[in-house]
Order: sequence, then C-alpha cells, then structure tokens
Amino acid sequence: MDYKASHRQIFNIIFILMLLIIKFTLNWFTLGLEAYKDFANIVKHPEFNPKDVPSTLSTVKKYRDGLPLLLFKGHTITINNCNAPSTSNPTCQALIFP
Repeated sequence: MDYKASHRQIFNIIFILMLLIIKFTLNWFTLGLEAYKDFANIVKHPEFNPKDVPSTLSTVKKYRDGLPLLLFKGHTITINNCNAPSTSNPTCQALIFP
C-alpha cells in the first residue's frame, strides 16, 4: 500500500513540475513574441534608418550613459490613513512628468 502511495506522490510531483515548465515556457514565448512585434513595427517605420542602429553592445552602453534625464515635477500629497498601517507616513511625494 505504501509503495503505491509513493508512486502516486512522485507522479503528482512530476505532473506539477511539468505544468510549471509549460507555464513558464508559454510566458517566455509570449514575451518573445511581443518583443518581436515591437521590433517589426520599428523596422517597418518609414523613418527607420538601418545606419542609425549601433553595431556593438559597447556603443549601446555609451549611448545609454549619454541620454538626457527626463524632467519631472513633484509635490507633496496627503494620504488617507483609513486602511493604512499605523507606521505609514501621512504624506507622500507625487511625481509628474510635464
């Protein structure tokens, strides 16, 4: 009797692992498909120029470091403490991108 129960437990564990593998594989496939759709939209754009694409990863890193930061404005807002923990702050900084 114990022998059959252990086989059933092993089967259940393998089944759950297979379901997890399938779930993660489908998620990665969906993410890859969305990234490819975005890439295809960029390449098909009439203003796309292949000469503007950097040829090496180090060039991309140099461009990234030289990008300007987005400007934003901030102001303080009050928070309703009705459903908040007693240790939370009554105010918070709200950021707005103009």
